[in-house]
Amino acid sequence: MREIEQFIKENYPRTLRHHTEDDGPIVGLPHPYSVSGLKDIFREMYYWGTYFANVGLLASGEVAQAKNNVDNLLYLAETYGFVPNCNNRNNIQHRRSQPPFLYQAVKDVYTHIKDDGWLAHAYTVIAKEYTFWQIERLAPNGLNFYGNHGSMTDEEKEIILRDYRYRTEGKLTVSDEDAQRLAHTTLTLWESGWDFTSRFQLDGEHYNPVCLNALLYGLETTMAEFSRILHNGEETVWQDRARQRRDRMDALLWDAQAGIYNDWNFKEERLTPVHSAASLYPLFVGLSKDAEGERALLQQLMVPYGMAATVEQDYANIYQWDYPGVWPPLQYVAYVGCLNYGMTAEAAAIRDRYVKAVETAFRETGMLWEKYDGITAKPFDIEYPAQPLMGWTAQLYQFFKAAQK
Repeated sequence: MREIEQFIKENYPRTLRHHTEDDGPIVGLPHPYSVSGLKDIFREMYYWGTYFANVGLLASGEVAQAKNNVDNLLYLAETYGFVPNCNNRNNIQHRRSQPPFLYQAVKDVYTHIKDDGWLAHAYTVIAKEYTFWQIERLAPNGLNFYGNHGSMTDEEKEIILRDYRYRTEGKLTVSDEDAQRLAHTTLTLWESGWDFTSRFQLDGEHYNPVCLNALLYGLETTMAEFSRILHNGEETVWQDRARQRRDRMDALLWDAQAGIYNDWNFKEERLTPVHSAASLYPLFVGLSKDAEGERALLQQLMVPYGMAATVEQDYANIYQWDYPGVWPPLQYVAYVGCLNYGMTAEAAAIRDRYVKAVETAFRETGMLWEKYDGITAKPFDIEYPAQPLMGWTAQLYQFFKAAQK
């Protein structure tokens, strides 16, 4: 759609920031970086949002800026020992990260620049990030979880409780102990990126998420590839780590009845009853067994304007990362995963329906949005009013439009 392409072209410069010095809570970064919105209030570079924005930047030839973004992520990981949720000092102090896409961001840029010296440096930094997940986010069963090191004031806890009461239509009443748990799991869900979702049933810190462990499997297999390119002798180490993770996921996260991997509650020793697009991450990283279970799941997730975050269920509460929410990053993960397993028709359906959602909403509103209602293509106003956004919405639109040609 020419109007959207022109809108993105005209507004793209407004999504770039360059602050090399700290500014209040904002940590300075060495290179210009991408933010998700157009207004001046958008000052932070978010971890996983940056990865998905890079997909579109690379597709549209903006290799230099994509590399700038990755170099900034590498700088944060090298400086703090992990990639924080964003370059905000509060998140850094809480040691809160987001889904670990750094390895894939490096791989994508390396494919374009073929600089082995740059890759060698990135390799050491990714290994440092991996240590963060293996030391600070490792459950007793050997798989990883989302967590946090943050604490909240009583005032902050009350704000969260008011938010939960709003989303449960005033039905939420909790004890002081439960209030502490809700506050803690809220910080955890912020790290997952899925804030909020029925997947974890308000108990996020006790789950081995399928998406997180699939991404770490992808990190391990990709680091084996990097090791082979760099001839550093560590290829077998990474292959062994990936094999061990796969064995653990087979033992705990595999839902034999559905034929998919799913989230595992390691405290209660059970799988989540919620089926979600997170179970398509194994397709994205090449972990899936035969993709038949994922193919069946995808049929349940598809809606007129894309792929929903979860299947339709009779939820007690509806969150924004539930049905029928259509989120741009999930469309990309599922699209690439389908192509990895030869599911070209399914990939095309995801691509085309997402493009249709963006174009339908743009005709009505003249804006791009953070997320969409998969039934109506309207901005998805669950939990809070939908936000106009460039970021992953614009860049993945450009990626999918290029893929249609």
